[in-house]
Amino acid sequence: MDSIVKRYGPVAVPSDAQLTGLAYRDFYRILALDVEIRSDMPQLLKLFRGKYANFISPAKERVDCSLYLWGRERLIFADGKVMRAPTFEQMEGHAQVLFTNMIINRITDYFLVHAGVAAKDGQGVIIVAPSSLGKTSLTLSLTKQGLQFLSDEFAPINRRTGLIEPFPRTLGLRRGAAKLFRDIDFAQLTAFKNLGSRSKFLYDVNLLNNASLNPCKFSALVILSPGPEAESGKCHVMDVALYQPEGRVIKALAETGGIELVSVNQETEYPVYRFSVEKSRTPITCFTRICREYQAEILYYERVYHYTPKFEAVPTLEPLDKSQAVMHMLKHLMNFTRNSRLYGEFACRKSSWSWAG
Repeated sequence: MDSIVKRYGPVAVPSDAQLTGLAYRDFYRILALDVEIRSDMPQLLKLFRGKYANFISPAKERVDCSLYLWGRERLIFADGKVMRAPTFEQMEGHAQVLFTNMIINRITDYFLVHAGVAAKDGQGVIIVAPSSLGKTSLTLSLTKQGLQFLSDEFAPINRRTGLIEPFPRTLGLRRGAAKLFRDIDFAQLTAFKNLGSRSKFLYDVNLLNNASLNPCKFSALVILSPGPEAESGKCHVMDVALYQPEGRVIKALAETGGIELVSVNQETEYPVYRFSVEKSRTPITCFTRICREYQAEILYYERVYHYTPKFEAVPTLEPLDKSQAVMHMLKHLMNFTRNSRLYGEFACRKSSWSWAG
């Protein structure tokens, strides 16, 4: 790690000796990746153990990637990026973002779709939805009706076999889910706040009677979209958080037709830029393309919904043809940004690519 002798923005990057001197270590095996987390404080490892308990592995001499948590200085280091959390309490949220980005960018054996997965008789249903629209709640509801749980966050599609692999990370339930799942005692669950989103409660998937660790075939795709009241108005509201202020991505977005910068939140160490994006196809496509192009500058970006799903409402079902379904899958493909290894692999190929199977 020769690169960590330099400074990254206003934060001094820890030296090799400081990083390797972090005394507490955990190891994980996540989709063919051997991952190490080091810290100077054991309590910082506790949340990762809770969320990734099913991925814990024996100690390894060599790993594919490492996350370093230096609690005394509030520093988080991974993949050449170093962050200082505004407070010690916020270290977990910042660390989760870097950890997730590190894993996503290194996965090459799978197409990693942002989705929930449930299955029956070996046939898998992928459930795609923007954040906060009930993806986890629907996945969990299906397990209450006899389907098997595979994942609530990632649908890893094996490039060689075409099968969906299970991803049994601990569930993150919002407070509103308590009305749906009255058998879950939320008072006994651990609360956790992801960066840029509302608090969630951690629920161990091993408590589900029908969680599955077996791959399944991809047989159906369900796409959740909000009702008409959530889509009112002429524009979407999108937040973009950066590692450093005034990144090139902000200039590129602000200069694009149909996209307007409306506010900047500088209250935290990592600025959040809010944009208004016209709902016509071109501005939305341009917004996604630019964010993917400058992904290395971006901590996260997400659409902001001032909307709470009404689970008691009768849903409206609309069929999709295969071309539309493929486009939705590609839209939610997480490990195909410009700084991901999967993108680098396909960028070197002249031939087109397709889903396995």
